[in-house]
Amino acid sequence: MKITLVISNMNCANCISTIENSLNNLNGINEVSCNLIAQTCFISYQEDLISYDKIIKTLNEIGYQVQEQLVHQELLVSNIHCANCILSIEQGLSKELGISKVNANLLTSRVSFDYNENLINEATIIEKLKELGYPIINKIISVQYEFTHLEDGDDLWLKNYLSNLEGLSNLVFNQNKLSFNYDDKLIDIIELKALIRSKNYQLKRIDQEVVDIQTLNKKLFFNKFILALFFSVILMFISMSDLIGLNLAMMVNPFSLAIIQLLLCLIVLLIGRNFYISGFRALIKLHPNMDTLIALGSGVGFGFSIFNMFNIKDDMILMDHLYFESSAMIITFILLGKYLEAKSKKNAAKALRELYDLVPAQVLIKKDQDEILIDNEELKVNDIVSIKPGHIIVGDGIIIEGIGELDESIISGESLPITKKEDDLVKMGSINTNGYFKYRVSDIGEQTSLAKIIKLVNDAQSSKTPIAKLADQVSKYFVLIIIGLALVSGLFWLVIMHENIDFVIRIICTVLIIACPCALGLATPTAMMVASNLAAKQGILVKEMAALEMANQVDVIAFDKTGTITNGNLEVIKVNYHDENYQFYHNLLISMEMKSEHLIAQAITKHFLDNDFEELLVEDYENIISKGLKACYNNKIILVGNDKFMDDHNISIPQSYLEEDQTLKSSHISIYLSYDSIIMMQLIISDTIKDNASLVVNQLKYLNKELVILSGDATSNTQIIASQVGIDHYYGNLSPQNKIEYLKGLRNKNLKVMMVGDGINDAPALAEADLAVAIGAGTNVAIDCADVILVNNDLLDIVKLITLSHKTIINIKQNLFWAFAYNVIMIPIAMGLFYHLNGLLINPMFGALAMSLSSLTVLSNSLRLYKINFKEVLKNE
Repeated sequence: MKITLVISNMNCANCISTIENSLNNLNGINEVSCNLIAQTCFISYQEDLISYDKIIKTLNEIGYQVQEQLVHQELLVSNIHCANCILSIEQGLSKELGISKVNANLLTSRVSFDYNENLINEATIIEKLKELGYPIINKIISVQYEFTHLEDGDDLWLKNYLSNLEGLSNLVFNQNKLSFNYDDKLIDIIELKALIRSKNYQLKRIDQEVVDIQTLNKKLFFNKFILALFFSVILMFISMSDLIGLNLAMMVNPFSLAIIQLLLCLIVLLIGRNFYISGFRALIKLHPNMDTLIALGSGVGFGFSIFNMFNIKDDMILMDHLYFESSAMIITFILLGKYLEAKSKKNAAKALRELYDLVPAQVLIKKDQDEILIDNEELKVNDIVSIKPGHIIVGDGIIIEGIGELDESIISGESLPITKKEDDLVKMGSINTNGYFKYRVSDIGEQTSLAKIIKLVNDAQSSKTPIAKLADQVSKYFVLIIIGLALVSGLFWLVIMHENIDFVIRIICTVLIIACPCALGLATPTAMMVASNLAAKQGILVKEMAALEMANQVDVIAFDKTGTITNGNLEVIKVNYHDENYQFYHNLLISMEMKSEHLIAQAITKHFLDNDFEELLVEDYENIISKGLKACYNNKIILVGNDKFMDDHNISIPQSYLEEDQTLKSSHISIYLSYDSIIMMQLIISDTIKDNASLVVNQLKYLNKELVILSGDATSNTQIIASQVGIDHYYGNLSPQNKIEYLKGLRNKNLKVMMVGDGINDAPALAEADLAVAIGAGTNVAIDCADVILVNNDLLDIVKLITLSHKTIINIKQNLFWAFAYNVIMIPIAMGLFYHLNGLLINPMFGALAMSLSSLTVLSNSLRLYKINFKEVLKNE
C-alpha cells in the first residue's frame, strides 16, 4: 500500500529525520520519504503487517498532525426504492474504512460521501455500491441533430459507426435527422462531432436533454407495466373464467391449464425480476427493504401455487387454490405504482430541470470577422458571444460592447429586467429582453453562476433534517417488524383459529404486500426537495435542509445594520454652499477626494461625477485618518473633514450648518470644505435604509419574531436606524466578539437565533447563530459562513424563507401522519383482525395497489407546495 500524507507542522530537516526514523522502526514499513516544501510524507507499507491507523497514531505520538485529505463525491445510483434502501447504502458505506458523511437521497437517487484517498478509491466504492445492490448510473444525454452529407451516397458509414459505439444507445435515423442517447463518461461528444464532420457531414443540433433518473425510471416502469399487464390480463381471464360461465378446466386438461398459468406468471415475474434480485439480496445481507416484502409476498403465493399444481391430478379442487394470477397482479400493480411514483418524483424535481432547459442548443459567436452558430457545449472561455433580443446567455461573461435589458429571474427570482452595459457581468440563463450586446465568456459549464446554484441546491437535497430522523428510525426496523407480523398472523390463523392453509397464505401475502415503508421514506425528502427548489427560484439558496427546518423555529432575528438594514452605500443627500462660486468649490473638493479611497470620498466623487470638473493642482496633500484631508492651493490651506477636524484648525462653522447638523445628528455624516479658513461647503452624507426594511420588520413581528440590531456603528446611529424601521432592541459600538457574546446569551436562554449579515465582521456571529443568513451582495467570507444566501439582497426574502419553512414543516407532518395512518390502519386489516366482525379481508393483489397509492398520496401532498403564492403571502401578512 502506498499513501501520501500532508503533515502541517513539519517545519525543518530535524522534523523530517524524526518522522522517517520513527516510521522506519515500525514493522511493515517499506519506504518513507518526506518533502519539506510540500509538507508531505510518502509511505509504502504492507497492509498485512501494519495498519493505516497505527501509522497515524505513531505520527501523533511524536507530535505531528496529519491533515486528512478528504474528497467529496456524489454518485447517481439505481434501485433506490424505499427508506430501507437508504439505510442499507448509508450503513454499508459507512462501515468501509476511509468513508464518512454518507447521505443517500430517495428522490434523486444520489449518494454523496467524503472519502480518504489514502484509504480507499472511487472504483472500490463503486464496486461496494454494486455489491450492496445499487450500481451507479452515469449521466445520460439525449440529443437530436439535423445532418446533411456533402457527398453523394448513402449514410451507411454513419449508421454503422454510431451503432457500434460503446455508451451510445437509442439510435434513430429519420430521413435527415438522427437522435441518440449517450453516456458523457464514455463518449466525448465534441470529438464525435468533429469525426463526423471530417467525413463531409454538416451537423446542426436541434435538441438536447439531460436524461435524469426519474425520466429513465418513468419510461422503464411504464414499459414494464404495459407488458406485465398484457400477460396478467390473460392470466386473470384463464384463472377466473368460471366467473363468466366459461369453465376452461372442463375443456382443457387441468394440469396443462395450470402449466399455462405458471408460464404466464413466470413471464410477469421475469419482467419484475429486479424486485426479487434486490429483495432477496437485501434479506441475505440482513438489510431487508421494500423489495424484500414484494419478493416474499408474491413469492409465497407463487411457491404455494406450484405445490398445489403438482397435486392437481389427485385433487381437482386444487385448481381453485392456484394463486398465479395474484402473484402476477401484485407485480403488475407494483410496476404501476412505481411508474406513477417516478412521474411524481419527476414533477417534484421539475424546478431544477427548468433551469437547465432554458439554455439554448446553439449560441452565436464571433469568429474572425463573421458570426457563426455553434452548439453550446463547444463554447470556450474568451469566446465573444453576440446576444440579440430574445437570446439566452449560455456562459457567464463580461459585456464588451452594447447594452441590453436582462431578465435574471432564473438566477434571482426577480422578474423586472435589469439594464446591463459595458463591463457589467452577465450570467448564464439570463434572457435579453431588449437591446444588442457582445460579451466575452469568462466561465462555462460547472463554473457558471447557474451551475453553482444548481450544485448548491443538489447538495442541500442530499442533506437530512432532524425531522427526518423519526422516519429513519422507524424505517430501520419497519421491514423486520412486518415480516414478523406476517409470520405471527399466519401462525395465529393456522394454529389458534384452525383456518386452512389457503387462508393463511393469503393473510401472510397481504400483510407483506400492503405494508409501505416507501411512504415513510418519501414523507420528508419530497417536501424538502420541492421547498428547496421553490426557494432557489425565489433567489433563496439553502445550503443544508436542516437550515430550512430551523427557519421555522427561530425565536430571535438579529440584523447587522450597514449593508443589511441599510444599503451600505453612502450617498450625498444635500449640499449647502457659502456663496454661488459652485464650480470652483466642486473642483477643489474633487481634486482632494479623488486622491482618497475612503468610502466617504467615493460617495462624494460619485455625487459630483457628472459635473464639469477641472482638476486643480493641490500641494502638500495629507490624509489624516478618522479626521479628513488637508492640502494647499495658491498658498491657501484646504481642509475637508468633520466638525472635529475643523475645530482642530480653529475654523468656525456657521450656526445654520450646526443647527442642521444637530437636527440630523444620528442619521447622517456632515463633511465640510474649508478654503482659507472659511467654510465653503457642507455635505450631508447618509447610508439609506433599504426600501422594504420597514415592511419586513412589520411582517416578522406579525410572525412573532423578536428583532434586534447588532452594529459596529455608533449607538446613536444604530438607534435612529432602529427607530426608523421599527426595531425596539438595538446595540451599537459592538465588536465581532461582542456580537458573539450577545448571541451566546440568547442561546443560553434556549432561544433559537437567526443572524442576518453581509460583511467580514459578521462572519463570527453568523457562525455562532443557529441559522446564518447572508445577504447576496455581501463578502465571500460572510457567504461561506451562511446556511442560507439571499441572492437578491432583499430582506423580504427572510419572510419568504420563514413562510416556506413553516408550510414545509406542516406538509412533512401531514405526510408522516398519512404514512403512519396508512400502515396503522391497513396492516391490522391485512392481518384479518376484523374478519370475524364483518368478514373484511383484503386480496393480496389489491393490497399491492393500496401500497402503491399510499406513496402517491405522500408525493401528491408534497407537490402542493408548488402552489404557494409568495406575493399573496407577503400581501396577507
